[in-house]
Amino acid sequence: MKMSAAVIILLALIATGDSLKCYEGCFSYEAGGVSSDTVTACDSSKEVDCETDEVCSTLKISFDVLVVGSAVMKTHSCGTKGADADAACTAAESDTLTRVLLSGATGDLTCEISTCETELCNSGFTARVSVLVLAAAVVFYGLF
Repeated sequence: MKMSAAVIILLALIATGDSLKCYEGCFSYEAGGVSSDTVTACDSSKEVDCETDEVCSTLKISFDVLVVGSAVMKTHSCGTKGADADAACTAAESDTLTRVLLSGATGDLTCEISTCETELCNSGFTARVSVLVLAAAVVFYGLF
């Protein structure tokens, strides 16, 4: 009985394990070493299930601001491995909020994309443990 219950739970974990949960639609902004708290924070309202084969992604845009010096803006979303940072930077510039945040930018923008493959790993904070991994550990240790 214990073995059949474990098999059913493992099959359920495999069936639901296709999508990765990431933060999307949240931003962080730092200028002159000071973080802005007026932008959209990554919280539970910004959690989404990504499409199959997508990873969590963070686009980091670095630029100079005339008055305060260097600034960094990060946007978080689902994405693909190997995405072109320049294309993502161009697309981000067309976004209304991004244009407002970049309105004081001088010179060229420098863009980098980082990806990660664990649940909610693109918040800029320590990654949380996946519920699926935790459930799998419970099932595994319950068998022995």
